[in-house]
Amino acid sequence: MPIIKLNTTNMKQFFLLLLLATGISTAIAQMPKAINYQAVARNAQGQALVNQAIKVRLSIISSASGSPTLYSETRNVTTNALGLFNVQIGGPGAQATSGSFTNIDWVSNSVAAKSLKVELDINNTGAFTDMGSQSLATVPYSFAADQAVNALKINGNPVAESAPDPGDLLRWNGSAWISAPSAATHIISQNIINQTLVGGSLAFQFLGATKEITLKAGQTIIATFAASIGATGPINNLGINPAYQNTAGSNIIAFNATNYHTINLNARTLVVAHGALHVVTSGGNPAIGTIDAGTYRIGLGIRNLSGQALNQNDVINGTITIQ
Repeated sequence: MPIIKLNTTNMKQFFLLLLLATGISTAIAQMPKAINYQAVARNAQGQALVNQAIKVRLSIISSASGSPTLYSETRNVTTNALGLFNVQIGGPGAQATSGSFTNIDWVSNSVAAKSLKVELDINNTGAFTDMGSQSLATVPYSFAADQAVNALKINGNPVAESAPDPGDLLRWNGSAWISAPSAATHIISQNIINQTLVGGSLAFQFLGATKEITLKAGQTIIATFAASIGATGPINNLGINPAYQNTAGSNIIAFNATNYHTINLNARTLVVAHGALHVVTSGGNPAIGTIDAGTYRIGLGIRNLSGQALNQNDVINGTITIQ
């Protein structure tokens, strides 16, 4: 175990022989979140301070501009017959702490190295003497291995801590890796049903060939529908567009940013509707091509303002792809 002597200019009455020893658990998954620290306290004459109660303040500092303190703790310790004391930095028993030891980013050492600053109060007066700092190397950075095992970052980019569902894949959302379901395509078919939207401002609105789907942020939903539509008489401005409705039965909302595509129906007509939306955490707006994460009924929206019924035996076919 190497002995490191820290001799600083403000050390007037005593000096400290520091012995820094760190340990690593053989089982990385159970790695202790602490650094073993051992030191011998001596007075200015080199005599060990034996069986003496003292205070020690240990701080993890960064080499970044201003040398910010990432974590600091103060402990009451008692030296043994050799003047030796032992603590675990980040472990239980500290009299006072500031900052978060567990939140220290050991991975990004290439950006800012970490050092250990030591201060002593041998008279327990609250006045600490700076004993100097020593760069941390090698073993403390094994914490990075623990973070890698728990997949906190990929290529320096964070991985979301939310638990994935079975079959989920990692997806890059532009700032972090998140879990998202794998791509899936749903094929659906349903007859047209004449239906009045109760309490709505539209005389007639229908969501057909529906599938209830749960969407997660980062996904894209693509819907394509085809139907041969007829009626007993001409219908002007028949609205056709992929649409969605939340499970509480709210208003039906079209995928298209400018609401429904419209056609004039004078005879049985083959119509095709296509739309896509990107799923966001919140603030979704189909006018800009987004939808909030959540569970929805998704299908073909048909808006009929004429009051004239469509043929109910006509069939809507479609595919809904989530990717």
